[in-house]
Amino acid sequence: MILKSIQLKNFRTFYNETPEIIFSYDDKPINLIVAENGDGKTTLLNAFTWAMYDQITSDVENPKNLISYRAINEAKVGDKIEAWVKVKFVHDETTYVLERSLEIKKENEGIDQYTKKGKKYPTPKNPILQNYESDGRWKKIPDAFAVIDKILPLELHNYFFFNGERMNEITNNSKEHKKKLASAIKKLLGVDHIYNAIEHTKKAKKYFNDEMKANADAEALKKLEILNNLKKQLEIEKGERNKKNSELEKVDKEIAQLGEQRLKNDASSKLQGELNTLEGKLNLLKDNNTKSSNKLNDTINNEGYLLFLEDGINDYASLMDDLRKRKEIPAPLKKPFVRDLLESKKCICGRSLDKEISRDAYNEVSKWEKKAGSDEIETSAHELTGRIKNIEEDIPKHWDLIKGYISENDDLLRKINEIEKNIRYKKEELTDLGGTNDDVGELNKKADELDDKQNNLLREIADIENDIDVLDKDIEEAEKEAEEAKKQNQKYNSASINHRKTSSVLETFDFMLERFEKHQCSKLQGLIQKKWDAVSQKAYKVVVDENFSLSLKSDYGNNMLADAGKSTGEGQVLMLCFLSSIIDLTRQDQSEDMILKPENLKFPFVADSIFGQLDNNYRETISKEILALADQTILGCSSSQYSEGVKKMTKNKLGSCYIFKGHQAKVNKKDNKSVEINGTTYMLKQEDENQFTEVIKVP
Repeated sequence: MILKSIQLKNFRTFYNETPEIIFSYDDKPINLIVAENGDGKTTLLNAFTWAMYDQITSDVENPKNLISYRAINEAKVGDKIEAWVKVKFVHDETTYVLERSLEIKKENEGIDQYTKKGKKYPTPKNPILQNYESDGRWKKIPDAFAVIDKILPLELHNYFFFNGERMNEITNNSKEHKKKLASAIKKLLGVDHIYNAIEHTKKAKKYFNDEMKANADAEALKKLEILNNLKKQLEIEKGERNKKNSELEKVDKEIAQLGEQRLKNDASSKLQGELNTLEGKLNLLKDNNTKSSNKLNDTINNEGYLLFLEDGINDYASLMDDLRKRKEIPAPLKKPFVRDLLESKKCICGRSLDKEISRDAYNEVSKWEKKAGSDEIETSAHELTGRIKNIEEDIPKHWDLIKGYISENDDLLRKINEIEKNIRYKKEELTDLGGTNDDVGELNKKADELDDKQNNLLREIADIENDIDVLDKDIEEAEKEAEEAKKQNQKYNSASINHRKTSSVLETFDFMLERFEKHQCSKLQGLIQKKWDAVSQKAYKVVVDENFSLSLKSDYGNNMLADAGKSTGEGQVLMLCFLSSIIDLTRQDQSEDMILKPENLKFPFVADSIFGQLDNNYRETISKEILALADQTILGCSSSQYSEGVKKMTKNKLGSCYIFKGHQAKVNKKDNKSVEINGTTYMLKQEDENQFTEVIKVP
């Protein structure tokens, strides 16, 4: 048996549904549960044993109070409060799911009805066990406790599901304890198969003896009537099965249709989101296009005339060249100079320019005034030339600017057209989907309802199939009885022969049992002794007697052995040596292909507070033994136990790890411990008006 997971709902300190607690195995066989005392480690252990064996450890206070007080307190009067445990495990390559539940009806406010004297406890329901068939469906298996007992026997469960306090009980000298331990060892090693065979043969012998004494008169008519009634009941069950299968097909079809609807809804939501995004981009592009167009228009309106001045600029340049060629610009003689000469009445050559004295000289100089150049004209010409030059340089820039705006507008229009095209396609796709946009919450609610209906039908069909199987067997037996009823006269002779044969078989079994028990006792004692010598600090002798009772002896020589006084650590080491040896012996028997061998070849090891009150001298020894003990180990430990030994022990072997955080009304700072795992620090307590255990998965 390998444990895959466990999930709880309202089971003692666990409120509502916990996450599925998944366990690892194979190359990572160690699983850790880290929590302080009272925060769920022992509850988890008891969840396993309650679901699988209807057992609760003796150290639990109020062992019948299994339903969460918080769940009861928060429920309304008249409500039913359900608690359950669901365990998944693998055995012989088959996956099983075991579920056990109980419920209580709240009769009044508070939790008085559950805590007051004379209270009535709810009766747990029988567990439901299902296994995963090759056709992909879960098949219900009747009598879950009996099936579990065959996989890992009830007598052994305390040795594979236990807390640290039980480890030193393994060498308890009480007769009752030794008897239970011997029974457990025999069962695990396969000795019980011989006992079962003996018991079966004894019953067969008694049966044949009774047959010889029986009345030879047959009641054929009565047996035929029983057979006919069974066949009628079988037809009724088959009709009910067909009805349920039809309902299941209808539900399966509805689930498929709902799946398509949910896919369409998801696709529609996705398309609508894409459509909204595209429309947002489109609006932004259109806005940018408007801005770019406005810039182009403003540029053309304000400076576009410059683009048409090129011919005028060329004409002006030709005019200025012509003036320069004629040396009219710049002028050699300036008008102000000529005026100054006339006003001074004297030429630069010394001649008089007085009009009254020298009229000819005055008139000649006056002519030069008309021919002289103007300063304002030349200044304007120079300014205009500079401005024309700037305009000439700006024209290419304005062309580039306008071309840039035009190119930008063209690019924006191209993108706008492309997005508008995509929007049309998205709208067409949305139309093809029918515009589905159903409420996601309603769809999920409907899906949950259909899943529940499907699971209920599967369980009902499994129950009917089980009833049909039982009826088939009953009919087969009834047919045999009806046939044998016709041959009563032959029974006596046949029973007499078989009676003699069973007597001979019993003698053979007794001989086999004696030889087999001695052989297994010797092998088991040798394995335990070898392990003890390797890890113990004291040279005690391990003794396994013919009844498989286990004890430690001090050797005083000359075959003188006496019961040894042992410490807590020695008792725990012996416990682990015992479990490890039992498992090794079982596997040896398998490899030796023994005729009588147990069915279990893989074992889980679930322990709460593995070190218990173990002293430091034995912690490292215990750690090494645990790693080699079983195929899968689930350890519950406190923060101090983790830091002091478990962390080192689980290095490179740790698979899954969970924190059980205790919520309670008041938390003292000194009591609020923390633990660091994989670089993350986890607080193990939290103040909360509600008291419950929180399950945290360590990544």
